[in-house]
Amino acid sequence: MATESESKGISRRDVFGAIAGAAMTVAAVLPGAAQAAEKPFIPFNDISQCELSTPEICDLDVADTNARDYALENPGVGILVHVGYDFPNEHFQTPQQFGQAVVNAFAHHGVEAQYFLTQNDVENTVMAFYVAHLTYDADKHGGLKSINEAYQAIPEIAAVTKTINGVASAPPVLTPASDG
Repeated sequence: MATESESKGISRRDVFGAIAGAAMTVAAVLPGAAQAAEKPFIPFNDISQCELSTPEICDLDVADTNARDYALENPGVGILVHVGYDFPNEHFQTPQQFGQAVVNAFAHHGVEAQYFLTQNDVENTVMAFYVAHLTYDADKHGGLKSINEAYQAIPEIAAVTKTINGVASAPPVLTPASDG
């Protein structure tokens, strides 16, 4: 899921880099900076999301990364399912059954997909869809969709995926140079 900063072109790496630069500047001008310099500096880029957050956020980051990686490495849709407390319900006993139903819905449209689950500490499950390097509908709530919105979007997401895959597999068009 893209954060508001990332949707504006500012990545976590940029933020962490800015914080690290500010911290080093402050350490250089404050008393005791020599003592601080003796301790090894660990760049923020080497600190995982899990070391900086709650277990829920860590699990979300792992599942989100796996869904994005799937979409980048495969011609299908990576599906992040951020599971709320709405399972079991009258349709699905487990989140896994629901995830498989979404995968099957994409298969019905001729598109491969894989789901990735993570627990959400809220009432309702939300989902995000990744196709190649894109987050589907990222401009609307970071791409997160309720279960109903997700099911309604599957035909369109499948069509987008087929288009992207068609463009990616098309042979290059070579135009001969004209002699003037």
